[in-house]
Amino acid sequence: MKRWQILFVALLLGTPLVFRKLEEDSGYVLVAFGNTSIEMTLWGSVLLLLSLFVILYLLLRLGATLFARNNIFSRWFSQQRSGRARDLTVRGVIDFTEGHWARAQKSLLRAAAKSDTAFVNYLMAAQAAHAMGDEEACNRLLGEADKSAFGATVAVNITKARLQVQNGQWEQALATINRVRRSAPQHPAVMSLLIDIHRQLGDWDGLHDLIPDIKRSRIMNREKLELFREEVDFNMLKSGVERVEKTGKPYDFLTTLWSRLPAMSQKDVRYVAQYANGLVRIGEQQKAETLLRTSLNREWSDELVALYGIVKGDEPGKQLIVAEGWLKERPNNSSLLLALARICLRNELWGKAREYYRLSLDLMPDAAGFAEYGQLVIHLGERDAGLEVMRKGLQTTAHPAELPMPVSAG
Repeated sequence: MKRWQILFVALLLGTPLVFRKLEEDSGYVLVAFGNTSIEMTLWGSVLLLLSLFVILYLLLRLGATLFARNNIFSRWFSQQRSGRARDLTVRGVIDFTEGHWARAQKSLLRAAAKSDTAFVNYLMAAQAAHAMGDEEACNRLLGEADKSAFGATVAVNITKARLQVQNGQWEQALATINRVRRSAPQHPAVMSLLIDIHRQLGDWDGLHDLIPDIKRSRIMNREKLELFREEVDFNMLKSGVERVEKTGKPYDFLTTLWSRLPAMSQKDVRYVAQYANGLVRIGEQQKAETLLRTSLNREWSDELVALYGIVKGDEPGKQLIVAEGWLKERPNNSSLLLALARICLRNELWGKAREYYRLSLDLMPDAAGFAEYGQLVIHLGERDAGLEVMRKGLQTTAHPAELPMPVSAG
């Protein structure tokens, strides 16, 4: 027989015995407090306690049910509130995208206090304020965005720097992004902004110093990084050449720039041309001649030979011999012939210069070459012929180089 069946039979048999016992001896309970007393049988008091217990239990269940229902209402109201905030946010984003800045800002701010994405609301509202030219509101809303989300400072300051870049506030943007860099040194967005800002400021030295961090940030693959390094090195040398005359020790400044370049760059024609120009600007003509001659003997370049024709070496006769040696291998090179014509002028070989000019300009018309050739012919006493030569070069606005000329015959 199962256990519950045994228990049922026992209750069935025992219940009459219990009631009989109660009839024989009901017991007695006295409850007194102050001047009041209550008398009842023992079993009555038990029944009363049981009744109180049942009533208390029912009250607790009722309270729990009401609380649960209240929770449901709270969740419902919360969901309704979140839904309205979400709708306002979406409306604000749409207006922002369409360029309705004032409407976008209003919707986004109305939703911010009720939204789970308050950071996004404040950030976009700040950008809307910026678009309307209200920088005070923009900065205030960026501050609210920062306070609305833990760990948002980097994102907020990156946004601030981008807005300053849009305004052309390059120095302010650099200061802002450098503050971020202290806490996020290789952050990809920080590195990208720093590259753009330094480029705009023409701060190629600063970009050169950034290259190790750019490499660690992995925002560029190896090939792109190499091209970027070349761009930085070339422009660093170029900007250095442009300001070399303003430095206290121009030659030391220029050679230091040159020494910072990789060995491969020092053999590159573009870099050699820039460095030679810098040497010419500070009066180091012979050093420029040596550099160009060495580079041309290693690798031919029309750009470098054109510079060689203008550089005033200490020994113009030797310079002419070197250039005529190149002519044996390149008899129809117009750039070399034009350089030879100019070197001949410095050697006061007027007839030879005239012939080189003629040969060069027959191969490749050049405005500056025509102007120089015309000046030479006029100085040699053939005014009409010289003017005719110069007329051929009037199609451009190039000016002749400052080169020595013979004393005018007439």
